[in-house]
Amino acid sequence: MQSIILHSHPVGPIPWKVAIILEDLNLPYETHFVSFKDVKNEPFIYLNLNGRLPAIEDPTTKESLFRNPPGYTSRYSGQGPYYGQAGWFHRAAPERILTAIERYGNEIRRGTGVLETVLKTRE
Repeated sequence: MQSIILHSHPVGPIPWKVAIILEDLNLPYETHFVSFKDVKNEPFIYLNLNGRLPAIEDPTTKESLFRNPPGYTSRYSGQGPYYGQAGWFHRAAPERILTAIERYGNEIRRGTGVLETVLKTRE
């Protein structure tokens, strides 16, 4: 069995959680560290359209778990609260907090952009 490729970074908890799970499952894997400045660019963005770490690559197909539409759909389903927060800060908050409006607006645009990229490859 070829080793799974875990694209990770030495800092941050989530990539380490994935490594711990792979260890617990006794799955062979190798870690490729990616600089934070490189995650929004090719070739990494091909592996994870979100431009986030970690990414898990299947060595036999060279495909990423995060390029798989069902895998992305489950990740994208967590975006709902961002829409609610954006709406509240934009329309209902008693005072305008521009940093909150910008933050949630940017998250919506980022998430929607990734979903649009995935859907462009489908009929």
